[in-house]
Amino acid sequence: MKGLYSLFLKRLSEIKTKSEIIPFPLIFEKLCRNFSVTKQDCWEILFLLRDTGFIEIHGTKGIKLIRKYEPQKEAKLNARDIPNTCINECENCHKDFEAKVKIGETCDCCNKEFMKNVDEKVKKAKEAGSHSPDWVLKLNAAIEETRSKRKRAKKSD
Repeated sequence: MKGLYSLFLKRLSEIKTKSEIIPFPLIFEKLCRNFSVTKQDCWEILFLLRDTGFIEIHGTKGIKLIRKYEPQKEAKLNARDIPNTCINECENCHKDFEAKVKIGETCDCCNKEFMKNVDEKVKKAKEAGSHSPDWVLKLNAAIEETRSKRKRAKKSD
């Protein structure tokens, strides 16, 4: 969660109370002043935070924080700190492997499997009587394989 809502959650977690439930008067005092919003706007944001699972609303008493604000750590790297190789994670099988820093890199195992599927599709296209050059068949097979991989990923989600 980023932006204004994370700031809202941060301000809620700053309110000190003796119990876990933060009373509404303290909430409105802190948030309406900090963000220059009306109580109505504040209620809308509280309902949004409730719907996303960050808070619970307890009747007319107040709210209880379920997940507290956790600031994101910023990574500060200098060029000299970045090694020539670093550990990366395969986008398919999520195994760690050593590689040059590339976005969306796959490990050798998954890459070999992908190329094997592409080669099978090219072979089937040739058997079906396609007269296209190899690079066209490989490109079409790679596109088809990528689409089917995305469909499988969507179904598993």
